[in-house]
Amino acid sequence: ANYINVKWRVRNSRNLNYMIDKDILAGLVCPYCGRNTELIDSAEIYHGKSFGWMYICRPCDAYVGCKTGTKESLGRLANAELRKYKQATHDVFDLIWKDNHINRTEAYTWLSQKLGIDRDFTHMGMFDVDQCKQVIELACHYLISVNEQKYRQLLKQTMDNNML
Repeated sequence: ANYINVKWRVRNSRNLNYMIDKDILAGLVCPYCGRNTELIDSAEIYHGKSFGWMYICRPCDAYVGCKTGTKESLGRLANAELRKYKQATHDVFDLIWKDNHINRTEAYTWLSQKLGIDRDFTHMGMFDVDQCKQVIELACHYLISVNEQKYRQLLKQTMDNNML
């Protein structure tokens, strides 16, 4: 079982229980093993090219980048599987606002309502695999409802890649 599933203690404004631990979301604790993480230069991961700081758990091969110019993580650590899902989630969800259906703020507000979580915790960097799958499904349904012809192939590709 993932460590994050045991440490969930924060409540949102609707008084729903979440599985959130601020040390995990800050990148300080690995959600897979519960160990403290190490702060490194991203050049170590990206073969000499630095994009700033990262938190890493070496035993779990899990890491997360930091906001540009800071040591503030972009969310929880992700292992290889979760990194794949986060990328797929952004690829699908970001079309909602990048294709100008609604603006970015409205898209994240819509998503927080659909997921039933506080807007402050509606960030791909905070999501686990199951939440990413849920976002992909919601975003695909939204996009198909807007323009089935245009987005039908996207849903097929997503399903073919076992992302749902």
